Amino acid sequence: MVAPPRTKLQFSISAIFALLILPALGAIIAFSYYENVRNLDNVAQRSIDRARDDAIRMGSDFFEPVAATIRLVAEVATAHPEFFRTEESRDTLYAALISAPLCRAEMTLPFLSCIYWRLILGK
Repeated sequence: MVAPPRTKLQFSISAIFALLILPALGAIIAFSYYENVRNLDNVAQRSIDRARDDAIRMGSDFFEPVAATIRLVAEVATAHPEFFRTEESRDTLYAALISAPLCRAEMTLPFLSCIYWRLILGK
């Protein structure tokens, strides 16, 4: 017995349906992909800008107290340069530097040494 011709008709209808649906499905997927890429690029750029701004602000907030203290010490050094060529100036510089908020001795000691030698050598 031969298979009914109805089966061929169902297959052809399914094939036509698939041929009509696949391009539309592909277009929808492509559109969604490109919109998602565009949105993710925007989000990434905003995140990068925010991280950059936060890093600049945090760095400025961290170093500003130290910079203010160093400015004060520089004014004193301008008025009395001979004082910073003595041994007593070490303690003064150290006390000035660690008195700034967020400063710890282990972080400021190399910085202090650099400033001390620059004041002594006059460079």
